[in-house]
Amino acid sequence: MLRLSIDTFKGCSVELDSIDCEPVSRMLSMDEQLGIFLYIVGQNATNRQAQDRFQHSGETILRVFHHIIRLLLQLKSKYIVTPDPKFTHEVILDNPKFSPFFDGCIGALDGCHIPACVPEHLAGPYRNRKGCLAQNVLGVVDFDMKFTYLMVGWEGLAHDSKVLGSALAEDFKIPLRSFYLADAGYSLSRGTLVPYRGVRYHLRENAQAGMRPETKEELYNL
Repeated sequence: MLRLSIDTFKGCSVELDSIDCEPVSRMLSMDEQLGIFLYIVGQNATNRQAQDRFQHSGETILRVFHHIIRLLLQLKSKYIVTPDPKFTHEVILDNPKFSPFFDGCIGALDGCHIPACVPEHLAGPYRNRKGCLAQNVLGVVDFDMKFTYLMVGWEGLAHDSKVLGSALAEDFKIPLRSFYLADAGYSLSRGTLVPYRGVRYHLRENAQAGMRPETKEELYNL
């Protein structure tokens, strides 16, 4: 229901409880507050459903929800960090197919469409090409599959490259002589390395049909 293992839940609860701030209520444990928050975001639950589940007033549920958000934001600088560009990850360093060619690569980035609830009069730009209401969320990860940057809020119709441009104009910084891997939805730039254009792409699917790369460009796109 909460979409976390017991150990992860406990670890997160202890971390949040260690932050020095005014509590919502001394009658509510951090475990219960975190449970309320995870129930709402994990199940897309309404305030009314959370009231029924945890037997608290709507006002308390609302205060707890925003309190946990504020605590999580305080942990951002601790856990959401750009990889150190001075070090090459062992995934690259230990593979002669990748090193030294990708020694400056510090991760990968892509857009992801996350379902969104939007008022009808604002829904137009959020309806993506599949007809679903969504946000186009930019996610950046390192080679340990840890998020190092996120940008949320862009409409589902927004192009991936536009979202990236917005992030770069705000607070997303790519270290000098470092770059991220990206797909064909982005353009080649100082900080992004993308597949060859005009060359077969998504070759993993082609391989299932017995089609092998025929050129070095197709091999790279693989």
